[in-house]
Amino acid sequence: MTHGLLTRPMSSPVAPAWSGAVWVGELDAAEVAYTPLDRFRLVDHEGYATARFLLRRRHTVLGFVEAPVVGGTVDVAVLREGLRALPRVEDVAEPARLSRVTVVICTRDRPDDLRSALTSVLALDHPSFDVVVVDNASRTDDTRRLVETEFDDARVTLVAEPRPGISNARNAALRHVTGDLVAFTDDDVVVDRWWLRRLEAGFALAPDVALVSGLVPSGELRTPVQRYFDDRVSWAGNVRTAVYRLAEQPRDLPMFPFSVGEFGTGANFALTRAAARELGGFDRALGVGTPTNGGEDLDVFARTLFAGHALVVEPSALVWHRHRSDVAALRKQSVGYGTGLGAWLTKVAADGPMRRKAATRAPRALVRLLSKGGGGLAQPDVAVPADGTAAPEAVARARAEAVAAAELAREVSRIGWLELASVLRGPGLYRRELRAVARREAEEAAADDHDGGPAAEVRGPRTTATSPAPATATATVRSEADVRRLAARAAVLSGAAALVAAPGLLPSWLQLPLVAAAVLIGPGAVLASWLRLRRSAAAVVVPVTGLSLVVLLTTAAATTALWSPRLVLAGLGVALVVAGALRLARLSAGSGRRVARVVGGTAS
Repeated sequence: MTHGLLTRPMSSPVAPAWSGAVWVGELDAAEVAYTPLDRFRLVDHEGYATARFLLRRRHTVLGFVEAPVVGGTVDVAVLREGLRALPRVEDVAEPARLSRVTVVICTRDRPDDLRSALTSVLALDHPSFDVVVVDNASRTDDTRRLVETEFDDARVTLVAEPRPGISNARNAALRHVTGDLVAFTDDDVVVDRWWLRRLEAGFALAPDVALVSGLVPSGELRTPVQRYFDDRVSWAGNVRTAVYRLAEQPRDLPMFPFSVGEFGTGANFALTRAAARELGGFDRALGVGTPTNGGEDLDVFARTLFAGHALVVEPSALVWHRHRSDVAALRKQSVGYGTGLGAWLTKVAADGPMRRKAATRAPRALVRLLSKGGGGLAQPDVAVPADGTAAPEAVARARAEAVAAAELAREVSRIGWLELASVLRGPGLYRRELRAVARREAEEAAADDHDGGPAAEVRGPRTTATSPAPATATATVRSEADVRRLAARAAVLSGAAALVAAPGLLPSWLQLPLVAAAVLIGPGAVLASWLRLRRSAAAVVVPVTGLSLVVLLTTAAATTALWSPRLVLAGLGVALVVAGALRLARLSAGSGRRVARVVGGTAS
């Protein structure tokens, strides 16, 4: 701040057209408490009626305060009142000796965003760090030219990773790490000056800390879509320092350790280099740039805890993020969040220790997931002048704005439901990507053998077992095949039960069990018939999937005024019978080929 003039951490390309736009900035508590000024002036305030400030006590984040913007200024008295209302926050001390840190930024064809992010990283207040920029499967050489021409800095290393996917990119970066700590961020951020120092403060809280994540507040709230996203995610506003361990159940997180969003996000976290290698890097079947399109950050957070390490959330490790600003970008991102979550949950269901913990939390998780619904859109009231009190043009313009606002709210709500529905696509996408990763690993291994041996590389946690002895492989394949055939038969029977119950002519003592069988077994059985699951995993996947799908369908039907229980049940029955029968036919046709491949020495 200079002479009462406040600037923003992230600039906007254009002035807002939305009347509910929020100017975003930050202030130190001392500036608010002791300034002799009555009002602060805002830079680039045109179009903003409200300002949001992140208040800090030097490094420590205290919370957020909003104030009305009048004539490009905000009232200091309003900010002081907001400051007094914030809860008390304890400072977290930095370690006496700072470590060397490697910062990783993965990017793909976004040179303008990368320019801002990399500029902020190189301006960090930290004595010892370097930066690895990973150019991930870009279609042009713009990223390379930007780094080589504008960032001629010995601290910056540019790495090309041709395999798409943020997990591939981050694994490539791990091969170039020089620091004891590895900090990960994205290319659409501006990092706070003290970001690395505050990450290190988190690591200093306990000797078993292996991962620290930080706060990712919205750097821009120019459009209603950005405000919707800001309201929907939890990692943008969590200002409480916390230390998490698998053996210590937090009272306020009943879903722990599967508390999606509470541990942060992939745009702002750091691992010790030792932990990153112990975990095997990032799962190449997860993340943006792959068909699953997400889930890699959820996965590494959970695996850190299950490996016996502590995870710290340190809000003062701050990274400003620019959320998607339009409906099309929000739709794409929301679908990715949904499929990524579904893919990660599939991995959880296939892992013994994770599955056992998840099983006791599944019902509550389903309720919480569905309670998010489509979400709401923060829209200011659009005043429509009464006829005769304003010019006809003003009346027409206000009415058009009201109609547009209502339609946008409906569209954003539909996107919220689309995100939930996309969770159901995650398991199939994850399974297909696992097979693709296995094929690529086999090709890479063959190339290594041809070249005289493998190069040192972090490829991510193994997602397929190494080839076992033929007898063991045969038993495993037979067990999984039995589960798939049993699931397909269960889908057919559940569909038949739904068709019998759909007319509603049976006595209630028979009607209710048939409906319950169709709901709890059918949809999940179809999914299980396509996955390689052990029976214990199928016992979790089947009912959770069934409940999720049916609740989503019935909620969507009720929302669109097309509610008809009999019609929904009949449609479900037909779909289950057809899907189960087709899967049974395919399994029968392929069983001989699979056995032949196993006997030949390759389990598939």
